[in-house]
Order: sequence, then structure tokens, then C-alpha cells
Amino acid sequence: MSHDPLSSEITQTLRGVSRSLYLSFRILPPAIRTPLSLGYLLCRAADTLADTALLPSAQRLKSLELFRSIFEDKTPPSSAIPPILEQTLPSLDHPSERKLLLQLPILIPIWQGLPPQKKERIREVVLGVTEGMTMDLSRFPSNSQPHALSSPDQLQQYCYFIGGVPGIFWTRIFLENLPGLSALPAPELIENGKRFGMSLQMMNILRDLSSDLKRGRCYLPETELRGQGMAALDLRNPEALDRLGPILKKWMLWTLEGLDRGFHYVQTLPKNEYRLKASVLWPLRIALKTLRSMAQSHQPFASEGPGVPAPFKIARRQVYQTLLATPFYLAFPLLLRLTHRRLRTQIMESIQTPLPQSPPYPPRESPGA
Repeated sequence: MSHDPLSSEITQTLRGVSRSLYLSFRILPPAIRTPLSLGYLLCRAADTLADTALLPSAQRLKSLELFRSIFEDKTPPSSAIPPILEQTLPSLDHPSERKLLLQLPILIPIWQGLPPQKKERIREVVLGVTEGMTMDLSRFPSNSQPHALSSPDQLQQYCYFIGGVPGIFWTRIFLENLPGLSALPAPELIENGKRFGMSLQMMNILRDLSSDLKRGRCYLPETELRGQGMAALDLRNPEALDRLGPILKKWMLWTLEGLDRGFHYVQTLPKNEYRLKASVLWPLRIALKTLRSMAQSHQPFASEGPGVPAPFKIARRQVYQTLLATPFYLAFPLLLRLTHRRLRTQIMESIQTPLPQSPPYPPRESPGA
């Protein structure tokens, strides 16, 4: 039996930083477990570099560019990793994140030693995801008032880098390493994987709107906010919710369309590939239940502090229920279709219900007023 280089201690690191995704990795066939897990860990390490709040954006961007240069074959790991660790580790409090960065000298040589095709796929996902992180750091300076992305196209481009590229990565790893998938319609599956990944990222954006605002980040497009007579700074005021409703509903529908692609993705996989189906079904069901709860809530961003809404997450109990129900869904495809249709109907009905009207929103004053 071949030795899995991501076993033992590194697997524990994976568990510490991946939460529910760790379960998906553990059930995957060995032929794809290592490249998928390694790709995730390297992207998660990049996220730690980009998201260390105690460091200025310029310093984080410098570390991220140095990290990218390893995968662009511009800088050898022995020259890049020491300054990355020196700049970042002193500002990290989370033990799992510290442990992950300290294992870069182990993870990157594992990547370098992979067969060429797997190595190239990981290079693609790391460079794609870090391109989105570079957009983040360039658009949202540290310690600033909230800024918004400029347009719907920019928001979708961001979702492509952060979610769509990983969706493509997962699908190509599936198709290129599992002979039983050779008869599948690869272009369609790749496209559905991309759109599903983008919708998962949009789900995170909708859920974390308020906590992102605290950090000066608004991913809702500036052009759409202006169309409702608002700017990103106004979203800290709960009275803005009535004007925000049309924007939220638009992106909830866009997210639901992408989750439908995820459902088709699950259905396209062969019936006997239970582990592959489960690894995709879990994030799909969790996202659908989160979207349903947001759509059904009269105040999907209930106040967490003075005028600042709270991040929205489903209860851990619902996550466990999803995991336990998976064998029944996979054994009875009709049950899976019916429950998906029911969730989708509930979401659509809730999105079409008007949000409660809040008091009239005060007009914005000009800077010279």
C-alpha cells in the first residue's frame, strides 16, 4: 500500500483549518485525496497571508505576491518561505493557521514532487485563488471606510477566482484521475463545477455581509447601490435594508441558479460513485439550507451591534442532519430530487415575498452640506 504524504500530522492540520470540508476530503478515493487536500491547504495558507488583520494591506499583498512567485517558478521556496513566515507568524493567534504556515516547507516540496499533471492543476488553482485575494487587498485598503466592488461584472469575476477556479480544479482532478468517469460530458461538468463554486462564494458573501463591512469590505456592486440611492457606508445603518432588498434578492436568485448547477453536477456523477457524490452534496445542501434561512428571515442581517448586522449561519444541528441523511439521498435518487425541489421552492417563495418596510431612509447629504 502506497504511503499518503498527507497522512498523520498534516491530516490533523487539514482538520483544523477546513471544518466541514475535512469530511469531504476524508471520504474521497486515495487517487484524488492528496491533490485535492494539498490544493486546499495551499490556498488556505494563501488566505491566511491575505487575511491577517493585524498587518497592513501593503504588507499582506507583498507576502501574497511572494507566495504566488513560488507557483510561477519565479522564486525558489527556500528564498520565499522564510520572509513569508517572518512577516506573518508574529501577527497570528490562531494555532491551526500558525501550524499550517509552519508546514509550508513540507507542503510545497510535496507539490513539487507530484506528477506533472497534478502539479499543474494545483498551480492553476493556487494562482487563480490568489488572483482573487490580490483583488481584495487592492480594492479594500486596511482600516478604511467601507468600499464596494465597482460593478456586477467585477463581483462575478471575484467569485470566479475564489470559487469558480476551485470548482474547475475539483472537476478536472476527478476526471483525470478516476477512470470510471471517462464517459462523462467533461465540458458540461467543468462548467457546472465552475458555476457551482461561484455560487458557494456568493453564498459566503451574502452571509458575511456585515462582518465584511466591519473590515471596510462591501462586495455588493457600487453601481447597484447607487441605483438604490446608497453607498457602502450606508449599509451600516439598519434603515437601509428596505433599499437593499432588491439587490439581495437579485444575488440570492443568482446564487440559487448556481446551486442548481451543483445539483446537476451531483446527478451527472455515476450512481456507484457514492463518495464523490457525497463530497459535492454536503456543501450543496448546507448552502441551500443557509440560503433558505436567509430568504425566510424578515431580517436576514439582524443587528449585532450599533447598526451592524450579524453574519448568518445555519445551526450545527442542521449540518449533522445533512451528513446523516446523505446515504438515504444517494440510495434513493427520487428522494434527493424531491427534497432539492422542495428546498428550491421554499427559497423562491421566500425571495418573492417583500421585505418589511422600514422608515423612510434619510437622503444623503453632499460633502459640503
